[in-house]
Amino acid sequence: MFVLKKKQRLVAAIVLAALLFTGATTIMLARLPKAQEKVPSLIGIANIQNIFQASTAQTRLMAWQIAWQGFKNYPLFGIGMGNYEVIFNQYYNPKLLRYGFKETIWDKPHNWLLELAVSAGIFGVLAYLAVYAAAVQALLRKARQEITSKDKWAQIILAGGLLAYFIQNLFLFETFNALLIFFIILAFISGRIFSETSTDKILSKKSKFASLILTGAGALILFLLYQCNYLPLRTSYYLALSENAGRYQNAPAAWATNAQLSLRIPSYLKLESAVLAASTLDTMSKKNIIKDGKDIKEAALMLTSILADGAKKYPQNYIYPVWAGQAYLVLGEYVDAAYFEQGREFLEQARQIAPRKQEVYFLLGQAYLYQQNAAAAKDILQAAVAISPDLGQPHWFLGLAYEAAGERQQAVPELKQGLRLEPDLQTEQNILYLIDILAEAKDYATILDYYKLLSQRQPEEGYWHAKLAATYLAQGDKAMALTEIITAAELDMRLQAEAQKFIRDNNLQ
Repeated sequence: MFVLKKKQRLVAAIVLAALLFTGATTIMLARLPKAQEKVPSLIGIANIQNIFQASTAQTRLMAWQIAWQGFKNYPLFGIGMGNYEVIFNQYYNPKLLRYGFKETIWDKPHNWLLELAVSAGIFGVLAYLAVYAAAVQALLRKARQEITSKDKWAQIILAGGLLAYFIQNLFLFETFNALLIFFIILAFISGRIFSETSTDKILSKKSKFASLILTGAGALILFLLYQCNYLPLRTSYYLALSENAGRYQNAPAAWATNAQLSLRIPSYLKLESAVLAASTLDTMSKKNIIKDGKDIKEAALMLTSILADGAKKYPQNYIYPVWAGQAYLVLGEYVDAAYFEQGREFLEQARQIAPRKQEVYFLLGQAYLYQQNAAAAKDILQAAVAISPDLGQPHWFLGLAYEAAGERQQAVPELKQGLRLEPDLQTEQNILYLIDILAEAKDYATILDYYKLLSQRQPEEGYWHAKLAATYLAQGDKAMALTEIITAAELDMRLQAEAQKFIRDNNLQ
């Protein structure tokens, strides 16, 4: 007996060590870009560490607060399953933009109990907890009986699995894959309660009525397989082809062909597919790869029609009008300027639904600028600044509106404020854009600060030191100009001839 227990402990230790090694190896591989390219599902594993980041914790708490607010407004039966996104946009917290645009889009609160509370109300939460209560009660009843050591281990494993599943749902959300695990645990618990004889008795009962039920159930299963599996699978297949064509192959015509094939299928995913297709259309527009509006016109009009129907059917949902608006802006840019007005109308509808969400203000500002209505663009973007004056993005977009209106004196302070408040806006492209504006105003002191920032980011890049040299010279500081041009030539030998000419032409000693 002692030898047997020793072997069992050894086997358990080996299994535990193997699991730990496999888990650690998987997480390490998941962080490698090449591994993520070959196995995209590893990206999700790599993102597990985000749970422990301070910014993620802050945004998650905000999402939970929004869910709680929604529950307080719909306490009994909730707003409906899968509609957390509606509540999120209605009670949106403008501070989420501080953590980037990706944190302004939440379709789930990453807490299943809160999601259930806001979706199904207190009755939904109680029903869910009742399942756990029944499972725990069954395990306790079995534990009171005389059971073998094997049964004890089974009890411990099932109880641990049930507890682990409940805890993970406090930080995640239900998926089909996770539910499979949950129902397997419940099936094992159920199997320990009902005896084989009782099951045999149930199965042995034959009647015409039972045959009819089985036949009907079989027909229903086939129908559901067609409606809920086959059609969505085809929809997803063509949608994936369209996304690949638009985002990675830079092929707008191929995007349009596959998007239309996806949207023509009468699947319950049609609205979601239209949103994703509109997102890819917007990406192609931003990448400036649409060369002929005819390539995308028919597909874009099809998805805007679907989104418009969604906006009518679900008037509380922000997603459908905001994406319809963006798609119409693309049509206005590449097909016919008359579409800009339709885009503006849908975006205004989205603003009425989510009046504190900055994104729609930025899009409305863009729509007004497309319509050459700079005054309206400034007004709407000033409203965005009023919503969150301590965030950089509203100031930056307001500055762009002032610049488009030719009001540079007002544009520069807003653009500076935007870069100061939001480090994510301090991209090389944005900084160089502002430097060009500042150069016309001969604001060399600020230009030096921005070139120094770029130089700090790329300390081995001689080009920025050459730019610093030219700026110091324009400011009248020949000593610093000489120092910087020498540094530029030392870092990049290709600049040596240009540096010598710069020193000679400007009489730098």
